[in-house]
Formats: sequence, C-alpha cells, structure tokens
Amino acid sequence: MPIPDFLRTEETIEMPASIAFAPSGFIGQWAANVYYSFLADADFPKAEYGWEKRRETNSGRFWYYFKERVKAALAYEETGQTYSPSPTWEWAAKSDSVLNWRGDGPMSETFGPFVSRESSINTLRSKKYRHELHMLSLPAAVAAMATAYGYDHPGFPLTELLRPEEEILWTGDFQRELVGSSDVGYADSILWKRRVELFKALGEPDARNWQPIGAGTRWDTKSQKLHNCLAVLHSPWKAPIWASVLFIWDPRVDAIYQSGEVARRLTRPVLLKIFTSKAEAQAAATEELGGEGVTVTVKSQAAHPGEPPLPGGYEEFHDAWVETVQGLKNTHGDKMPPPPVVAEDLKTLLVSYADLQAWWDKV
Repeated sequence: MPIPDFLRTEETIEMPASIAFAPSGFIGQWAANVYYSFLADADFPKAEYGWEKRRETNSGRFWYYFKERVKAALAYEETGQTYSPSPTWEWAAKSDSVLNWRGDGPMSETFGPFVSRESSINTLRSKKYRHELHMLSLPAAVAAMATAYGYDHPGFPLTELLRPEEEILWTGDFQRELVGSSDVGYADSILWKRRVELFKALGEPDARNWQPIGAGTRWDTKSQKLHNCLAVLHSPWKAPIWASVLFIWDPRVDAIYQSGEVARRLTRPVLLKIFTSKAEAQAAATEELGGEGVTVTVKSQAAHPGEPPLPGGYEEFHDAWVETVQGLKNTHGDKMPPPPVVAEDLKTLLVSYADLQAWWDKV
C-alpha cells in the first residue's frame, strides 16, 4: 500500500553518531520531532533564546525544547552546566484527535491539549539510556515503516512489556535480560536480538548501523530499505500522520518518577502502525471499541460564521487552533510579526504565514 507522504526526505536531521495502560496504542494524528532539551530554574524569554516550547514542572522549574542544537547550547551555558543539552525524540498528538480513548470525558481533560512521550537519543555507547531509542522507539518505528512500505520483515514484538505495571517484576535481572545493562552490555539481550533480525530482513547485516545512507558516519546503513525506514527519525516531517502509538513501560529498573506520594514508572513512545487515511484509522478504532455497529467520531469544530477557513489539519480542532493563535499573540504581541519572527512557529504548527495572518486579528 502507498505510504503517506509525510517526510521531507531531501533534508536530514542532525543526530549524535558516536500513564494509562493502553497495549493497543492510541490511534490518533501523530507527529514526531527531534528536540534538544534541558531542565532549568531560569526564565529564558522565547524571543531572545528561540526555544520551540517550554513546559513548567510542578516544582516551578522549566523544561526547554529547542529544534536547533546551537541555540540550545547557548541557552544552556547560562545555567552553569558543562555538558550539552540532550537530544530527544518526541511523539505528540492532539488529545482530541485520539479515536480510541476509553476514559470518562474527553481525553484532553486527562492529558491536556496534547498527549506526548519522548525517548532520549543516545549512541550505543550510552550504558544507561541507549535502550530508549535503540531497543524501543527506533526499531518499533522501523518495523511500522517497513509494514507501510510492504517490506517482508519479522516485526518488533514487545510482548514482555505488554502487561500492567503491577504484573511485571522490575528487577535488574529483568532489565538485563530484555535490554542489557552497564555491566553485561546489550548484545545478548532479547530486544537487541530482535532488532538484529529486523535489520537483517531489511538488508542490513549490522544492526548497529542506524544512520541513513550518506550521513558520513561509521554507522551508515548500506541498505536502501532500512534507509527508507530510518527516515521516520532522520528526516523532518511535513505533516502529522494517522497512526497508532503505544506508551510502553521503560524496562530500566530505576526508570521511575514521583507523582506526589506515588512512584510511577516512565513510559516511552513506540509506533505500532501507520494508517493511510483517517478513514482507515477510524475503522481500526471502531473495531477496537466494539466492532460493527459502534461509531467513533471526532467532534467537528469547523470555522464559525464570519471566521477564516481553518488551516489544513486543524479542520476538527477549531478551539485548539484559536488557543494556539492566542498563545502566539501573548508571546509576540498584538501586531502580526513579520515571517522571520514566526518562521519556527510555522514549521512546528505545519501552517503557512497566510494561515496565521488570517486569524491573527480574529482572536
């Protein structure tokens, strides 16, 4: 079947070369981005530092996300830290685009306007964090891309992690068996061996090769099939896609965080399936939620009378779009800024300057 045209494969993203349990994944309109992020106490104004987004923690600190490594490094220097900001691969969807949400009330009431998870991007030399990308998010995405392209492959099953958190014994032995550890390495781990078989089926005999053809690194693949699949990480996206993304448990024994008095396990995003259209995604969600006779719909939020047309991809997210424009006005002021000032915002939102301009004075 034809794969959706959602990647700008003429470009390559720079890479370092050296909650609710939903085992079926959330079916929605997803996008993935590579960010350079760090946590800081300081308030860095967007206009001066050029971050893409900022998330405030419960403790009043801020996570900053940058698309450009240099901008992130310059801001990070001011925190007094000596190491570079960490690159991450974030998967995000508008909460109200999710078609198979089972909770009470809209998903946005639980997750906010967007639902997202991320995996850190590290080389295989990273003893503590390499599994997030290399044995969870990346091979799962490669397998989903291979299916979309119609390539023969064994898949990348994550059976051991498809259970409720309390049913898994989170020990060092479980981590070592599944993804390896700092003391025994990763080559004999279950998920690495599955990556080996997946890459081999796509024509790449060395599973360490995760860079695209022509990247100029030691780990460039020589397989055109794998190169095509790796584009999901290495090429910027043109637009969101309809897909199923699962938040899988992180098997690292100490991958936990505190939520009030409760310790919770971290999850990582894995792409399960790419749909060719919303209709195909809707059919899959309908089947999951009850089969024949069950209709799952996303509330239509068409432009109100007297308003401009909504940008492509936002036809069903009127309120979210209005909130987005208002947020940009809060950042940049009431007067519509020139294109260079909002260029990065336009890239992130996947809209044109004309789209934004048409709405600027309407909110």
